[in-house]
Amino acid sequence: MVRSSGPGFTRSTSTDGGLTIVSTGGANTGPAMAAGFDSYFDFEDLGLGSPGHLSFYAERKEAGFWSVAEDITDDQYVFGGEVTVEASDRVSLTLDGERFETDAGEEATDLGARLAYAVNDQWTVTVGATYLDQVTPGEPDETGTRLDTGLKLAWSPNDDLTLYTFGQYTVSRSGGLGDDNRVGVGAEVQVTEKLRATGEVSTGDEGHAANARLTWSPTPDREVYLGYTLDPTRYGAGSDLDDNGRIVSGGRYQFSESVSVYGESAFDLPGERQSLTNTYGVSYTPDAAWTLSGSFDYGEVRDEEDGDFERLAASAGAAWSPSDEVAARARLEYRTEDGDGTAQDRDTWMFAAGYTTTLARDWSLVADTEGLYSDSADSDYRDGTYVRGSLGFAFRPIDNEKLNALFMYTRLIDLPGEDQVDANGDTDGPQQKSHVFSFNAHYDLGTQVTLGGKLGYRMSETADRDSDDFSSNTAALTALRMDWHVVHEWDLFGEGRVMYTPETGTSETGAVLGVYRHLGEHAKLGLGYEWGRVSDDLTDINYQSQGLFVNLVGKF
Repeated sequence: MVRSSGPGFTRSTSTDGGLTIVSTGGANTGPAMAAGFDSYFDFEDLGLGSPGHLSFYAERKEAGFWSVAEDITDDQYVFGGEVTVEASDRVSLTLDGERFETDAGEEATDLGARLAYAVNDQWTVTVGATYLDQVTPGEPDETGTRLDTGLKLAWSPNDDLTLYTFGQYTVSRSGGLGDDNRVGVGAEVQVTEKLRATGEVSTGDEGHAANARLTWSPTPDREVYLGYTLDPTRYGAGSDLDDNGRIVSGGRYQFSESVSVYGESAFDLPGERQSLTNTYGVSYTPDAAWTLSGSFDYGEVRDEEDGDFERLAASAGAAWSPSDEVAARARLEYRTEDGDGTAQDRDTWMFAAGYTTTLARDWSLVADTEGLYSDSADSDYRDGTYVRGSLGFAFRPIDNEKLNALFMYTRLIDLPGEDQVDANGDTDGPQQKSHVFSFNAHYDLGTQVTLGGKLGYRMSETADRDSDDFSSNTAALTALRMDWHVVHEWDLFGEGRVMYTPETGTSETGAVLGVYRHLGEHAKLGLGYEWGRVSDDLTDINYQSQGLFVNLVGKF
């Protein structure tokens, strides 16, 4: 998390996830946020029959967002996806696309297609094409269209060796875009029964690229690896950091059926901000009911602009499930950071736990808690406290599968420090101490229609970030919902919401309408539109979401 750039090209930076902010110019003008979504679906896992996969992603970053890799000056949006279909044992087709745009008028549409054909058991030919349509205001050399074609030829004389070469050529272009020609070679070699090597080098108009990895597996239970990556396109818009590559080394070892360990070191070389991180962990499963785990992280960031700092972190966890009716889990983590000055010195404790059990034939108990306390050596205003706990009773009658109900109590203490996000991801949202009571129920009217509803009540105290003056913020929520199973794979749904605030004597309304497409037996994808600013989550004090949305639901 970072503060945004203001007049005079002020920039504030954070190399520890936003817990400390260092300004490199004049006055800060506010925070900046980033959010992303990524997904992957295998066609066979979804029950669609044909081999292949589908993936899509979306990302939004606000002006002023800054990290080691990026310095965003205008709000930007990216979304795209890929689909691969294996038409036969010898032929596969891949289509992909991406759309990028910023509030400053930058736009880019990138489309691609690849067709792979296995000539025989040894030779595979892949042909492809990409089309780029790009607009960069004020930079004619970065505005125009370009069509590139590519060819890859792979030879696999046996299971231990694959050699390939590839080339890309710009067929046509318009505007000021330059050529994007590239040639390269690569290999995948099973050197011995225990040693495997992969590597690729290429050069082109955008610069040199390389990727290499050695993996040594002396036994099926042990693996050690070392890799290096150099990508000339690694950093996106807004970054002027030179990339010198990234080195990763690590290994894993299965001591026995119950004990396994792992470790990894990563040395990142992005110009003036270099980092070295080390991670170690162990997992212990003494019997079928218990699983114990622990990890240790050590990292060092060498930052020429804001100062170097070190980070240490350790965590331990346990999971217990003696039967299908009972399950429990717990995890505790401690992290400390030590920098050149007190501004980056911080201690942070985090915990999470959960418990579920069957109380009777139709009743289950669900309990969860999580929390974080962060103590800054610089100022109390940078400290943060977050605790959320919930206790629920689920009613699922065995003799009446049409009815499902859930009674839930939630306690939330959310006291974020300067520059930290609150429980709902808002960088300037209020502090709150809330008690929330809710009741949800759904009833099936036959096989196609389900009616549902929610009643909720919040007793809350809220205050501004820089204030200890808490005031009452009570609210009551009523929501009604209907789901219509139109055909085998399609559902329509609609929901209306009303929220009443006693302190002001006002009522707000909201509504949601959408459609779901089932993706096999265990997932469904929804697209819809939301009106109003009434959330079904009563802990979301400053709910701002409305408009078009995409929702993915897992089913078990």
